[in-house]
Amino acid sequence: MATENIDSWETEISIDVQGYTFPAMQKAVRDAAITFCEKTHLWTDDLDRITVVANTPDYDLSLSMPAAIPHGEIIGIDDVKYKQDGMADKQFVTLDPISENQMDLHDSGSWKWRTSSTPAKYYADKTHTILYLKNTPTLGSANGLLVRAILRPAKDATVLEQFLYAQHYKAIADGAKGFLLGQSAQPWFNAQLAVMFGGAFSMAISEAKIQKVDRGTKRKMSVRMREWV
Repeated sequence: MATENIDSWETEISIDVQGYTFPAMQKAVRDAAITFCEKTHLWTDDLDRITVVANTPDYDLSLSMPAAIPHGEIIGIDDVKYKQDGMADKQFVTLDPISENQMDLHDSGSWKWRTSSTPAKYYADKTHTILYLKNTPTLGSANGLLVRAILRPAKDATVLEQFLYAQHYKAIADGAKGFLLGQSAQPWFNAQLAVMFGGAFSMAISEAKIQKVDRGTKRKMSVRMREWV
């Protein structure tokens, strides 16, 4: 998966921010990219396929992170597909998301322990890294679970996904400038410019959210309930 060095934003940042340190610039770009991905959910990727084990409802998604994206962290689930053991890929079906809290409120207390031959729904824990299948499948399926995760850059990342550079270069730069210029204890502080670039960054995030919807995503930004059983 193509990546771009964080340093690639330095030329743009140096136009409007003077006297910054290199580590401060790196952190500002990384923080802007993290915020951008957290608020837009534009960075999604398929995890390595997961084998469903009979009578096992929970799966650690962090163990399925592709080796090619060590610079990313899971912050949500965009899509989950399941197929029965031995079926071709064209037999994948999309599982519906449910909310654990809403199920506890509106269903009987035994809903977590119900079983069926195959699952129809899923939910995640608060970290979004543990996926739970509902109902718990009584049959296994080799490589039968395909999860597309929502990602953000890791807190120690030195590279970012290339699409952030190719398609959102200015947004990330504006965000980094706003973060740097808003550091009141530093010699490069400029409150007026910080507000200006911060506003441009917020506007770019809003436009990117519209892009996410327009390109046909099936999921809203938060989990929605569809049915209780």
